[in-house]
Amino acid sequence: MHGKPINLSIGEEMISVTQAAVALGKSPDTIRRYAIKYGIGRQLDKNGAWSVSLAALKMVYAKDPEALTLYRNGDRDAPRVRMYFQTDGS
Repeated sequence: MHGKPINLSIGEEMISVTQAAVALGKSPDTIRRYAIKYGIGRQLDKNGAWSVSLAALKMVYAKDPEALTLYRNGDRDAPRVRMYFQTDGS
């Protein structure tokens, strides 16, 4: 459903499933389902913990498929994508 996987490059802010669950008020299982369904996370080994891209998770939560598509295609400079990388303090 999510097409090609997002390039979760070094320097990208990744958060744990637990951190994401607390931030969004969702269960860890829901966050793992989002990671799989939308291709926004990674699990380094078969039994390892999941981590998710904070920016991509924000896009999913905001129901912004256009931003997620741009992001997945590597267009992190698009204004619609950049706003998800901004922190509350910037």
